[in-house]
Amino acid sequence: MLPFIKTDLVVNGIPLSFLTHRDDLAVGKYIRMGISWDINLEVLQSHLKPHARVLDAGANIGMTAVFMAKCQPTATIYAFEPDPLNFSLLNMNIALNEVSNVLVFNCALGKSQQYISFYRNNINHGDHRSSRPFAHEEAAYFSTHSNKVPIVNPVDFLSQCQGDQAPLYFDLLKVDTQGADLDIIEACQPLLRKDSVIVAEFSPPHLRSNGTLKEDVKRVIGRFSRIEKIHHQPPALAHEIQLQDLLDDYDNIEGFHDLVLRHSNPFNSFEKSVHSQNGEDGLIEHIFSVIGNKNHYFVEFGTGGGLENNTANLILNHRWSGLLIEGSETLHRQISVLYAHSPQVKVINRFITKENISEIFGSMYVPTEFDLLSIDIDGNDYWVWQALHRYKPRVVIVEYNASYPPPQKKVIAYDPNFAWNGTTYYGASLTSLSLLGKKLGYALIGTESRGVNAFFVRRDLLSGKGLREVTPEEAYHYPAYGLYQGGHYPAVGGSFYEG
Repeated sequence: MLPFIKTDLVVNGIPLSFLTHRDDLAVGKYIRMGISWDINLEVLQSHLKPHARVLDAGANIGMTAVFMAKCQPTATIYAFEPDPLNFSLLNMNIALNEVSNVLVFNCALGKSQQYISFYRNNINHGDHRSSRPFAHEEAAYFSTHSNKVPIVNPVDFLSQCQGDQAPLYFDLLKVDTQGADLDIIEACQPLLRKDSVIVAEFSPPHLRSNGTLKEDVKRVIGRFSRIEKIHHQPPALAHEIQLQDLLDDYDNIEGFHDLVLRHSNPFNSFEKSVHSQNGEDGLIEHIFSVIGNKNHYFVEFGTGGGLENNTANLILNHRWSGLLIEGSETLHRQISVLYAHSPQVKVINRFITKENISEIFGSMYVPTEFDLLSIDIDGNDYWVWQALHRYKPRVVIVEYNASYPPPQKKVIAYDPNFAWNGTTYYGASLTSLSLLGKKLGYALIGTESRGVNAFFVRRDLLSGKGLREVTPEEAYHYPAYGLYQGGHYPAVGGSFYEG
């Protein structure tokens, strides 16, 4: 009887085929059941760019490498797997899936070049490791004697191996090595840029067994300005945590989780809330300190009660003039009372659609060019902004649906009577809004860190300024609101248009 079993499955819409060893009762078993064992695939896909250079440390039999290779055929995947059997299956699965953009290396990664002890788990072929197994595991699961495998420094090895073709940096790194993870991340520092993203397992028991101290965690992970913990359950992919969260229980915790490590967009350092919900006030002040003002005029719709929105600070502390549009009669009365002594602010009660927005602007004498447009109507935001193509605000703030990270293109089907039902069915994804912005002449410059609002500046205003256009992947923040600070309840009903 042959030891390998072939299984066909679909992961995130990508058809895959894999050979697994029948003795593998963990990774292989899940694949044979048609289940993707790598929960991080969706996170990796959200950070995978065209032509990306990707490092896969602990490639196993190729689930991650093959998946990313098929998701992004222009990317190059550098897959390292030290175990001979897993390495053989990795090569077979690359051939089986007919991908040609994966380079494979039969060695482990680390800080120096040497041979190390390598312990094979007989029933979980994703749990081989370079550190000695725990006492309660050793007799039951692991081979009696360790093997020896080569370990190489990624910088030196790739330079020697590929010469002028060696990657100068990696855009994306996936690290899952049962304890050697921080050693590998530290060894890869010369190959990281400010916009590189790392998805790594963080397992204190395995790290401690590998000799990684709390001080090492602080030194290595502390280099990154943004740390996110990946959820293993929907609706959200991840949420931001602090380095201290990892350090507090490092010496005692027995579980593990997966992290996203990256550097925040410098734009977010300007966040400040005076009347805004999520730091928008500071971002708005920063933008106009760079590009200057034209007429100190704004339009905002979806204003809530009038005190916690994107323009209250401008009205009350900077004497801006403008137009507030609110669809709720109750909130409209509240806002009207609030700004009764601010004659430079007009407040009207209208339910906004793409059919009536230009007529509203015309009847209220909104200038063709003005400083700030803020859109937050929990639904047809994309379609309303698209309908305002004749108007040229210098800055646009629009709510995005963070439940659909880049590169997903999601726009709700247009319904003039749409009313949000509290789920993830609303608005548009950041990628779709970025594409619309480009069509309208705007550059995405960032989002605030709770994953609610995206900021766009008219492209002609960026030249020679201290603001830069960023990709949706660079700007994106996971939702830090709603259910358990992880977004709203999953969508029920409704269809998305891939705009």
